[in-house]
Amino acid sequence: MLLTDGCVIKRNNRKSYFLVYYGKDAVLHRIFKFLVMSGFGGKPSCFLAHHKRAYRTVFERGLNSKSTNTLFSLTPSFKTSPGQKNTVEYATMQSPKIEFLSDESFGVKVLAFRLAMSADGNVAIINAAGRRLKFRLRLGCAHPTLAKEWGALARELKIPMNLAKDKNTWSGIQGLNTDRKDGMLKFSDYGGFINGVKAHKSRRYRGFEKNAILFGIRDLITGKSNHLKEAIEKYEAGSWGSLAYPTGLRSFFDGLPNGT
Repeated sequence: MLLTDGCVIKRNNRKSYFLVYYGKDAVLHRIFKFLVMSGFGGKPSCFLAHHKRAYRTVFERGLNSKSTNTLFSLTPSFKTSPGQKNTVEYATMQSPKIEFLSDESFGVKVLAFRLAMSADGNVAIINAAGRRLKFRLRLGCAHPTLAKEWGALARELKIPMNLAKDKNTWSGIQGLNTDRKDGMLKFSDYGGFINGVKAHKSRRYRGFEKNAILFGIRDLITGKSNHLKEAIEKYEAGSWGSLAYPTGLRSFFDGLPNGT
């Protein structure tokens, strides 16, 4: 989560690191808090604190603490964009990586991908004039190394995604996307986005759960529904029915109590 909507900030004056997660979805902050406390113990310095138009959760850890040493043993950097540095200088720095996931179980890889998609991904409905509706699964990631590694993980999970370019980002990369229906169906088989995560940028479905949109599209693709809007609104209203999760992959994240 620190490599999507989070960051690690070094505070020399306090001889510590701040482990920070930003975002609008409270459920992702609860998951971040749960993971850090489960892995390293301690309590956050602040939890779900209002920050501009979103929330912020912060853990403070010592420069040579077990938790920060463990984190930096997984990836040499958590800096996913140049920030105040120019791109030439940034290119000489060590790149953040998710290679550490290669040694994890299949279930952990699925959950990692779901968390990344929940933070930085979406499913788009493209209504081109005079054409059938088209659907696109996206993961925003402008960092070249991370985009490549997320793409490799997606392929391992049988969700083929292509590199998408964008001249307006610092790297010229927008992230990953796929228009393939089998990829969307596979993602929905894994449980899709984390339940409770909202679509904040959609013009038509802003405020709806991302999973309501995804599973509405799934019903249209599989012929369970002939009306996309009705299918999405059914899921948004809570008519989830029995979702098919592969054995052992029902994420405990989805069952986290609101107060965790």
